[in-house]
Amino acid sequence: METDLCDKCRKLVKCINEASLPSSVRYGECIYEGLHHTSAVAVHTAAAAGCGLCSKLCEAVECLKIEPTSEFTARAKFHISHQRDPIGGSYYRYYSVGHPRIEFGVHQTGSGSVKIKFRSHPVDEIEYQHDKPEMLPPRYRNASFYYDGHDSTGGDKALALASQWVRNCLMNHQICTGDRDLDFVPPRLLDIRAASICLITDTSNMGKVSYVALSHCWGKGSDQFMKLTANTMDSLRNGVGEDELAQTFRDAIHISRSLGVNYLWIDSLCIIQCGPMGAEHSPEHVEDWQKHVGMMDCIYENCAVNIAAAHGHNPNSGCFVTRNPAGVVPCLVSTTGLSQGYLGDFHKDPPSLFAFVEEKLNQQLESQSVGHSHLDSRGWVAQERLLSPRTIHFSHNQIFWECSEVPLACESFPSGLTTGLGHPNYRWRSYNLADQYEYWLRIVEQYSQRCLTRAEDKLPAIAGVARRVQSILKDDYIAGQFKSHLPKGLLWRRRSGTEYLNPANAARFPTWSWAHSEGPIDCLHFTMDWLYMKNTVVHDIHVELVDPHNVFGQVTSGYIRLRGPTMEISRDDIHEPSKAVDSADSHYFIEPESFRADIQLDFDFNPGSFSWTSVTLLFIGEYEDLNISHAPFQSNLGLILVPAQCHDATTFERVGTFQSFRWEEDQDLQSDPKNYVDLTII
Repeated sequence: METDLCDKCRKLVKCINEASLPSSVRYGECIYEGLHHTSAVAVHTAAAAGCGLCSKLCEAVECLKIEPTSEFTARAKFHISHQRDPIGGSYYRYYSVGHPRIEFGVHQTGSGSVKIKFRSHPVDEIEYQHDKPEMLPPRYRNASFYYDGHDSTGGDKALALASQWVRNCLMNHQICTGDRDLDFVPPRLLDIRAASICLITDTSNMGKVSYVALSHCWGKGSDQFMKLTANTMDSLRNGVGEDELAQTFRDAIHISRSLGVNYLWIDSLCIIQCGPMGAEHSPEHVEDWQKHVGMMDCIYENCAVNIAAAHGHNPNSGCFVTRNPAGVVPCLVSTTGLSQGYLGDFHKDPPSLFAFVEEKLNQQLESQSVGHSHLDSRGWVAQERLLSPRTIHFSHNQIFWECSEVPLACESFPSGLTTGLGHPNYRWRSYNLADQYEYWLRIVEQYSQRCLTRAEDKLPAIAGVARRVQSILKDDYIAGQFKSHLPKGLLWRRRSGTEYLNPANAARFPTWSWAHSEGPIDCLHFTMDWLYMKNTVVHDIHVELVDPHNVFGQVTSGYIRLRGPTMEISRDDIHEPSKAVDSADSHYFIEPESFRADIQLDFDFNPGSFSWTSVTLLFIGEYEDLNISHAPFQSNLGLILVPAQCHDATTFERVGTFQSFRWEEDQDLQSDPKNYVDLTII
């Protein structure tokens, strides 16, 4: 039942068991210190030989990217905690269920030291599963605390756990099943019941069916696997062998069958990717692509489960990986000398079995799991993950589960992580309108960090989520913006320290849309009551759509017409501080007379090479705050505009945002009617 340990780790546990715990022991007192393995190579060797604790240490070492030649020292500690006296209200000290901690100090020559800490937990405090409860001490036979690992994420035990997650969610999670349209079927599906995989090209008469969806990376060599094209349509309709499909698709078929599902949806095999003779923009291809993009929300929302091939860089990578199962299961250690560290109820029945868990295991799992894989760097995958009712992520080390009621579970913690880790991706829908718009801004910020092969897909790739948000807000959606939240929605800005926009790619979207940016952005969050809007008014907004019937799809151009207070600033009043002031991102600032503004530019330019003699500041929002001397001052937020080439004098392009600071006694620049102008931003 106990985890196998190497000689070094057995010595640690022996010292813990034989430790004397006098009543005067201090908080965190070290009861043992000695040399552990002397290099990362030795730790890996012990882990490969089956040492459970060294396997956990290997995971931490890999996350920290520690050199193989690093030296190790080990320490063991008892953790002392505090508890309030419920009667007297005073504090007293006791041994917090006698938990020993093992602390590894990893020293790298020339790089200093780092600490890796393992905290022990009685097994009844951790939820695991075990298929042989008779092997456990009587105290633990009814506890769900252990998962028996497998050497592959595609092994029978891993897939059985995945099936259990799906069954439990379908049967017991009301939130996860609430938004499904049981009558919806995608226009095409793969029939995987037989050895020959057939594409069903007309699903209108199938009735209610359950299907699995797949999220995967296309990779750079996207022509190196079978896709649905005008040339392969007949072959796929008649049926192809599994060996003709990419490895990721074959693995997805295997997973779907293990879940008892007969149909599978894969974008590259269910959406026409090109026309006859490889014509990329044939009418048939474009029409089919637009049709499916317009229903992407329905396709993923109504799947039984989404399979995420998280670790793969292309369809030939597969879903499964071979791993050391000791790195997945807990390190269980039987103890004999810890009972004297227990007080109260624990004194009568001290635990005898502990699981050692790395204190920053949640950070390790986060780096391995949802939101941090290669797949999660891709733009289209954002809405696939957000819209799916449940997702199984096949990562580089283990499988992870995500749904509304279990934000994150994995093979190590099959009942769900209780460490506070979890991504609230299934909580993005709210029928509180203020909350829903705030969630939308967060989605946009996260989505802006992802990559797209084709920049023109930026709005279509998030269209499914936008459509769902729009149905809740009951608001007009225009090129990534919701009309009732304008003009304040225009105050997004390029994230500090990120790359500037490439002017060569800037013409694809209106400059006022966040889709215009090529990298991470920050939105100003307006749920706080300290920010209020006045003066600037939107008179008209319009975009040209590629598909006139799909407001969530591609746009070619657009404009917004406003009236508001403006201020013209000379090029000579734009300054750049020393890089030493802000090494991450050197902000320009404007300082004519008593007015000062920090500006965040979308483009990389300097005043010396700036082709315009001046810029126009459009004031949009303002708030009052206190400076360091607690004197009230006003801060204004707005857009930096420059004249649009080949347009009239009232037409501008956005090139950045500004935040100005003025003391209360300064002249109000927005009070003079002559500063108000009608303008158009394209």
